[in-house]
Amino acid sequence: MTPKEKNNTLMHLNGKINLTFFLILSLSTVLGAELIASTASASFADKAESGHSVTSRIIYVPGDFASIQKAINGASNGDTISVGAGKYYEHVVVNRSITLLGKEGTTVDGNGTGNVISVTRDNVEIGGFTIQNGYRGIFLSHSIGSTIRGNTLESHRGSAIELWHSNETTISANSVSHSDHAIYLLFSSCDNIIIDNVVTDNSQGLPLAWYCNGNTIAGNTVTYNSFAGIV
Repeated sequence: MTPKEKNNTLMHLNGKINLTFFLILSLSTVLGAELIASTASASFADKAESGHSVTSRIIYVPGDFASIQKAINGASNGDTISVGAGKYYEHVVVNRSITLLGKEGTTVDGNGTGNVISVTRDNVEIGGFTIQNGYRGIFLSHSIGSTIRGNTLESHRGSAIELWHSNETTISANSVSHSDHAIYLLFSSCDNIIIDNVVTDNSQGLPLAWYCNGNTIAGNTVTYNSFAGIV
């Protein structure tokens, strides 16, 4: 074989090798992209199935909605509702897993009746409100993993905070006064954490009744309650 023929043969082989390498590289890129897309789709599907919105929003009251309840009705799981300062005469039902935050000077008033805020969903957070003048202030029913933090609750004819069949709730840094029961756990409300609250001038401070087991009560200031502090 002449040198020229050898050179042509080598060029031909190199061309085959380069083409094969290019095809393998292209196939790997396509498969990798399909794998990434498949993984992303599965991740989004998992979030959707779990009941959490893929993209959470911040909803403003009164900017986006005129009332707290209308904002909740327009929210999805995982959203945050920021309520501006002012007095809101409402009886609010929280039936989505959302965060409900009040600014300084935000008051929700029950006008002397009913539950000012009722929670019927898991993983709800309520903080930063003055909640007053209802039969109950915050009422949780069959809720798991919710948080009630940094609120002022006063002047409720029944309980300021009451739990029925609600577990793993954190109730912390609230000020509770001038109510019949300050923080009342009933009907198998278990494994809740009640810490760093100020409970004063109520009929009963922290009563627990009907199979409420495994609750942690620590660091609370309980004073001047006429019937009992912690029962």
